[in-house]
Amino acid sequence: MSTYTVGRGDRDRSLGLKLFALFTGITIPVVMFIGLWLAISADKARNDAHRAVAQAQSAATSMSSMPGMATSTGSAAGGAVATPSFAGAAPADADAAAMRHDLTKAEQMTPDWVTWNGYAGQYKTHPLTAQPDQTVRFWVVDAGPSLNTEFHVVGTVLERAWVNADLIDAPQHDIQTAIVPAGGGGVFDVKIAQRGLYPFVSHSFASVQMGQVGLLNVGNVPGTMSH
Repeated sequence: MSTYTVGRGDRDRSLGLKLFALFTGITIPVVMFIGLWLAISADKARNDAHRAVAQAQSAATSMSSMPGMATSTGSAAGGAVATPSFAGAAPADADAAAMRHDLTKAEQMTPDWVTWNGYAGQYKTHPLTAQPDQTVRFWVVDAGPSLNTEFHVVGTVLERAWVNADLIDAPQHDIQTAIVPAGGGGVFDVKIAQRGLYPFVSHSFASVQMGQVGLLNVGNVPGTMSH
């Protein structure tokens, strides 16, 4: 019978093999689990895609039967053909309908009314209200289509004015009149210390006469613009 001494190198190799076996025994099940999870997810995604295609085809079939809707079921390069554009499409009586709605006045910039929020003089009859030293913010949008609005509050200044509704940059201060272009907007703050009636207008006498005038009643004072 012979004996030998196990060297340090042999012990290290034996420990390394044991650690490798342990690592392999843990890693292989984890890898198998991940692979199984990926396979299940891929199968689910494929089924979801099939359901989405079926729903889209069903919706297209339903839409094609609706008045004014059009779809294409043909194919191009293996894909669906784009739905045709309806840009510029109009009913046969479009010109007559436009004339009934004052298109000529819009084109010639000769409106019957110029308003705040769609009703001529509504804030003259029913003024906006505020208390002294209370900040009042006006959000002004000019729907156009052609005339600008020169926003002005009679008897005070716009303490802060964000021209073009640019609320990111610092405002301008103490502005008398701010231009709001057709299709544009602006945000304006006023703070009035004295009680009274303060008209807000588009600084155009023609616009005021056509209804673009309102009142800010500070301090709940009696009276209107007429007395």
